[in-house]
This record gives sequence, structure tokens and C-alpha cells, in this order.
Amino acid sequence: MSLTRVHNRMVSGAAVNVKDFGAKGDGTTDDTTAIQAGLNSGNGQIYFPSGNYYIAGSTLTVPDNVQIYGDGKNSLISIDASGRSDPLSDHIFIAGSNTIFRDLTIDGDRSDAIQEIRSIFIDNENNVSIDNVTFSNHGVGIWTGYADNIKITNCDFTSDTSKVHIVTSGTASGYSSNLFVQNNFFGTTETEAIDINDKTRSVIIDANSFFNNHTGADADGTEVIDIGGTTSCLDLVITNNRVNNNNAADSFVWAKLGSERVIVSGNTITNLKTSGGSSAVRISNSKYIDVIGNSVVNATGLAVLEEESSTVTSEHINISQNTCSNISGQGIFIDTHTTAPKDIVIDGNTFSDLSSSSRCIYVIQADRIVISNNVLLSFGNDGISLSATCLNAIVSNNNIHDCSDGMSITANGALIQGNTVNNCTAFGIRLSSTDCVISGNNLINNAQSGVGLVGANNSCITGNICSGNTNFGVHVVTASSDVVLVGNMLANNTISGIGSVANLTGTPANANNVV
Repeated sequence: MSLTRVHNRMVSGAAVNVKDFGAKGDGTTDDTTAIQAGLNSGNGQIYFPSGNYYIAGSTLTVPDNVQIYGDGKNSLISIDASGRSDPLSDHIFIAGSNTIFRDLTIDGDRSDAIQEIRSIFIDNENNVSIDNVTFSNHGVGIWTGYADNIKITNCDFTSDTSKVHIVTSGTASGYSSNLFVQNNFFGTTETEAIDINDKTRSVIIDANSFFNNHTGADADGTEVIDIGGTTSCLDLVITNNRVNNNNAADSFVWAKLGSERVIVSGNTITNLKTSGGSSAVRISNSKYIDVIGNSVVNATGLAVLEEESSTVTSEHINISQNTCSNISGQGIFIDTHTTAPKDIVIDGNTFSDLSSSSRCIYVIQADRIVISNNVLLSFGNDGISLSATCLNAIVSNNNIHDCSDGMSITANGALIQGNTVNNCTAFGIRLSSTDCVISGNNLINNAQSGVGLVGANNSCITGNICSGNTNFGVHVVTASSDVVLVGNMLANNTISGIGSVANLTGTPANANNVV
């Protein structure tokens, strides 16, 4: 009597072993044909037992409704990329929907490959899960094109030779959408760890660890997560991630042209570049950006708004409730733009233990900006500086200590109200502008004066407490006209309540002050 050997592939619905199709897993035999036969067999589960499965340059194509799995790091798919010539070729092409890829290791052989070669490419498909996969030595670990509902979880992207770990880029057919990236480790890369390109929407990047990303040079700056480029990147949430970048990248997130409705919240960001870098979050020509509740330690700054293109104006920017220490540059910087960025809120942030000789919050150009409830400690320059091209500014209820000028205001029409400024090495508030109101501030123990009027005009100084300052409560440093000084407490300053009052010209009012 003869016996027939039973394979799992003979049992309907059972997992099949790639070795049943002739794969050797010995690291030298080309297993491409055997593995593809298993993928094409119609079985829903394809198992890679422990071994080294050598792929000699062809692309594996994964069909619909397949679960591919192995024994974790003991199941290695080893790519030979030496024969590749197409810069956007693929090692594994997921051409089917409802696919699960888990518990495997992929070596992309970037040392012999063109820079951008992709370990896994997903296009024109949906419902793909990649879980507990180790990616190493790749041009691109995972690239999603026109695809929907892609989950990348619990993966280890690690290698000193990888270029970028995840790239999204929608196509003419549609968006790369509903991408969920959680609990992954993103190790050293030459460029970004994650590159979110045009036509991408609805992305969550949550609870990942990033280490030593973007170690290569880049003329326009280096970042861990890059968003945007020319057209829409919409509805992104980047939250609860841990970043230790080993002084490699300028920024954690750069929201570029086309970025809209992006939330960066609850991240712990440490050890970005502190010399010649940018800021933890970099915003260029973007709308509805929220930077909320992040912790930043050892970086050049918290956030910068700058112009990359004159075609789109940044607006509706909210930078709130962040804590920052050991900042070497400007904490928040809004640079010159063709059209002023507008509707900006900077609220409830804390800057402390700083080594910077720069300004803490420095606004060159903005329209409709509110700066409130921030705590600014120990900047070597001004705590808050508003330039002449900053319009419709409200600065209220901030606590500023141990800076140069607590505030330096050359912006016209600003309302400066309810702030506490003390122990600064120059003025509590330096005013060099027109049509401003300085009301209800506590300006105490500053090395020069509580308020310094340096060419201020048509402004009102009322209801402030200026006490314990080394020179004056209010010092009219240079000619200032039509300034109203009413109802201020100007007692207990070293020299007097008001200094150089003769420099006031026009029709000033000086009444009901306590000196």
C-alpha cells in the first residue's frame, strides 16, 4: 500500500508553508518562484517558517485576501537588489486588498540598490495591515500610493543604511488615505523617517519612537516627519510620540505648502539640533495647524512660521500649552512673508532653563495675533518682540522674568494688558510705536524702567504698576508725542516715577498717577 504525503495546501482553508512550494530558506537558493507560487495558490494564509528566504531581484506580488506571516526575526526575506535599475521598483508589491503582513523581517539590500527602491509598495488597494515586521537596509520601507485604510503597527524600522521608512503619495486615481501608524520604532535614516507627500489625508501617527533620523544633509533643512510639498495633505494627527534625535535633525515636523488641519500634540521631543537648526515644529504656507501640549528639551526652538512660497498664506495657527527647556534660539519665531500670516494664537506655553541669547517670542510679520498666558524665563534677549509689520496684536496675561527687555513693541495698534514683567536687565516694556494701549501690567524690579517710551506716539499708558525699577516707573527716553499717562502706580522706583517728561510733546495727558 502506498501513502500520500499530506501538505497543508491540500486542506481547504489551512495555512500553507512556502516550503511546500519548494522554497528552501537557506539564504542562497533563489526562492522567488516558489514563494510566488504559494502566493498564487489561492490559500488565505501563507507561512514562512524560520529561515532566510533569498529573493534574487524579482518583485513578489501579493493578491487579495492573503495573510502572510512568519516567526518574527527568525523569518527573513533577504533581497538581492544588485540588478535593479528602476529607482522606484519594488521588492514586494501588495496588489490585493484585505491583506495582512506580519511577524517577518525584510532586508532591502540598499547597499547594492538605487536609493529609493521600496521594500513594500501598496497601490490601488485597501484594508492592508502590516504588523510586527522588521525593516532594515532599505531605500523606502513602505510606500503607499492610492490606498485606503492602511495600518502599520508594532514594526521595527532599523538600520544605519536606510533612506526613509514610510512614504505616502497619492496618485491621479486618488488619495493615500486613512493611514494609521502606531507603536513603531523608527531608527536611523539618511532623510526623513516619514515623508507625507501630496494627495494624502486622514493620517494618525501615534505612540511611536523616533531615534536619529535625517542624518544626511539637506539644503532646505532636515526633519523627522515631512508633510506637504505642492498640493493637499489634509487631516493629520501626530500625537504621543517620543523623539530622541541625537542632534541629527533640525525639526520634528515640517508642515509645508499644502498642509491643512494638522495637529501635533502630546509629543516628547528631545535632542534636536541646538546649533544652526530650525525649531521642533516648522510651518510653511499651511492652514489650521495646532501645536499643543508638547514637551521640547534641547532644541533650537519650539515653532517657526516661515514662507516657502508666496501662493498660500499661513493662517489659523495655534501654538498652546507646550513646555520648553534648554532652547538655544528663538522659542517661537514668525518670519517675513509676502502676505502676513493671520489668526495666530500663542497661549499658555512655558519656556524655562534657557541658554538662548535670542528673543523668546519674536514676531516680524502677522495679522490678528494673540499672545497670552505664557511663562517666559531667562532669555538673553527680549521676552516678546513685535516688529512694525505685526498688526492687530493682543499681548495679555504673560509672565516674563529675567530677559533683556520684557517686551519690545514696535508694532502699531497693539494692546498690551495684564502682563507681569520683572527682573529684566533693561525695560519691562519698550514702546516704539503708535496707537498702542499699555494697561494693567505689573512691571517690577527691572534694571532700567518699567516702561520706556522710545519714539512712542498717540498711545495710552494707564492702570499699570511700575515699582522697584532701578531708574523710573516710566522713562520718556526719546521724543514721544500725544501719550496719555493716567492712573498708574509709579512709586518706589530708585530715581523717580517719571523720567525725562520734557521729551513728551504734542498734547500729552499726565494725570492721577501715584509717584
